[in-house]
Amino acid sequence: MSEIVLLASAACGTNVNCPSVFRLASGDFAVVGVEASPELQGQLPEGSGVGDGERLVIVPKDLLVDAGWMIPDS
Repeated sequence: MSEIVLLASAACGTNVNCPSVFRLASGDFAVVGVEASPELQGQLPEGSGVGDGERLVIVPKDLLVDAGWMIPDS
């Protein structure tokens, strides 16, 4: 079994610049999305933040649903 398993990927014409969700061998998840740290960091709820070595990314809702995540509509 591969250490990284693709769970879902947005439809795109290339193998790059496609939002994707992966399951790692550790059971954790990795995501590819559009970096949004500069735009959204100041809007995060109090007590939330983006630390050194972290990036805030936007991942399409449909992609997470396709990966099997239960996401509320509201």
